[in-house]
Amino acid sequence: MLNRTHSMLVAGALVASACAYPINEDEILVDEIQALATARQCPALQKVEPGKFSTDKDEGRLMFTPDGKTAYFHRADENFIYSIMESRFVNGAWTTPVVASFSGHDDIDAFITADGKELWFSSWRGVDGGPSRPDTDLWKVTRVGNGWSDPVHIALSSEYYENYPSITADGTLYFNTNRAAPTPSTFDGWDIYSAKKVGNGYGPIERLGSGVNTVENWEFNPMLVADGRVLVFSSIRETGFGGPDLYASVRVGQTWQPAVNLGACINSADGEFHPSYSTARRRLAFVRSTEATLGDLYEVSFGF
Repeated sequence: MLNRTHSMLVAGALVASACAYPINEDEILVDEIQALATARQCPALQKVEPGKFSTDKDEGRLMFTPDGKTAYFHRADENFIYSIMESRFVNGAWTTPVVASFSGHDDIDAFITADGKELWFSSWRGVDGGPSRPDTDLWKVTRVGNGWSDPVHIALSSEYYENYPSITADGTLYFNTNRAAPTPSTFDGWDIYSAKKVGNGYGPIERLGSGVNTVENWEFNPMLVADGRVLVFSSIRETGFGGPDLYASVRVGQTWQPAVNLGACINSADGEFHPSYSTARRRLAFVRSTEATLGDLYEVSFGF
């Protein structure tokens, strides 16, 4: 049985337009992913802001506002209580990260919508002032001037874990959950699901197909790039490099193609998870966890 520290690491570790693009464009995306997965000369991999963003504490999911000038990520304190941190790019440098105005209640997995108007996250915080939850639920805040509104609980949350929200341009929600587990408290059965926006709420959640999810493995941390045509996610598979690896699947029409391991340029014998993408920076960010550090933030050029 995983202890809470390891459970939180995997839980935390643990956007798409509805139109179909021409097949030739999808084939180009497939070729680009295959080229990265099999590359012999790797793009430069850089740790993000050592000592400021990447420290000896556990950090995860790095997101930037659309202009690339504000960064959000989560960090654990000495008791492994998580907060979402905020840093701004001022006078050519990133400010010292501080706890975001809406956070400080065991929050992880910040995601900013493409228009910058909403920030979604996962949290163990209690609902309606109640006690902390044993599982994570989904929450969001809305931009108000230069700040954020009070957090709003997302109705489709359940007694199971819901982690790592990612929202597409048309409002479709992607996230990972352990709803395939025999009980809500069983830390297993992780798969990636989606739910389409219907009015002010969401329709039924749908488990992604076999191009992404498997029966025998864990799939988690969904992040969509290239106008929603490429899904980058984490999975723990025997065919990987060790621990969680990053994979990518291309959507052709409405079908996700078999996922490809992103290869040795990104994955290693350590754990790679928490992918995110900044259009402004044109870089893929992710977390690498080693024996020396619980989780540091890295970036690599990703030209989609």
